[in-house]
Amino acid sequence: MSVNATLASTQYSFELAQWHFILAQIGNLAAIACNSFLLLIFCASKELHTSFTNTLFASLAIVDTVTSSFFIYKSAIDDYVTAPNGILGSIYCRLIYTAFIMWASIGISWFHIIAITLDRYIAVKYAYLYDEFQKSKKNLVIILVACYIFGGLSLLPTVFMAGSTNENSCRYSIPSPSMTT
Repeated sequence: MSVNATLASTQYSFELAQWHFILAQIGNLAAIACNSFLLLIFCASKELHTSFTNTLFASLAIVDTVTSSFFIYKSAIDDYVTAPNGILGSIYCRLIYTAFIMWASIGISWFHIIAITLDRYIAVKYAYLYDEFQKSKKNLVIILVACYIFGGLSLLPTVFMAGSTNENSCRYSIPSPSMTT
């Protein structure tokens, strides 16, 4: 391969990466705008507060806004941040560097979608029971707490695979099967 072909290939890869970054940021900003608009409508209309499903959608919008915000942080800012020393560095490396918050919010989002799907299934299949079920705020709180707990716990092992070094940097290690036996 000639030098010119290598330079052209490198230039093409760099331009493609730039376009990917720009389009990803546009998508993230659009997601934040749409979810914020949904939350604004939910907060402005008291009639929407009475529906079980609407509250699940509002909670999902909050989680998806956090996810999109974290995508922006990870792709645009994270490369320029160094981990502080000590316990703050360890916390940074475990929660931010590993993108635990982002991945946990994605897991929480999955559980919200499952809860909404089950809510709609029960509303259609067991309409006579659904009216009583959705009137209870206790049921809503239990489902929302379960979404957050199970979504967060599903990614918890990543927290234990990261840590900070003495050089203000993070390390990430995945234990091999030979280390566990």
